[in-house]
Amino acid sequence: MRVNPKRLALLIPPLRRLHEDRNRLKAQLGEQRERLTAKLHAERTQAATRLDKERARYSPMRRLLEHMKRYGVDVVLDVGANVGQYGRSLRKDGFRGEILSFEPLSTQQTANDRTSARPRRGANEFTKIASVSYRPGSRPATS
Repeated sequence: MRVNPKRLALLIPPLRRLHEDRNRLKAQLGEQRERLTAKLHAERTQAATRLDKERARYSPMRRLLEHMKRYGVDVVLDVGANVGQYGRSLRKDGFRGEILSFEPLSTQQTANDRTSARPRRGANEFTKIASVSYRPGSRPATS
């Protein structure tokens, strides 16, 4: 008759106690690991939320708007406006002043007209096909 050594070892009381203690400790460690993992996940989530709030608070656009407000800036010249993404980001972050957008390319300006034509509260926007230079003169608009 063949005897399983593990089963035989469980018949000896000191070895049986060691085996039971090992299983009990293993279960306790598993529970403790689950608790600590859940706690770590919650702390990471809270830290990520705090970091996102701090990043939003100190974003370059937010700081720019704070300076503009401090110095009473109520008109922005958006030279080379492309399709108006800078003006949109100013509006999104709370700028309520006037935005004058200049774009030399007529295809870009058409897209800019579409975005600036959307109604906004207190939004004064003007878009023009024009180039801005330090030299006097004019050139035809390109598409």
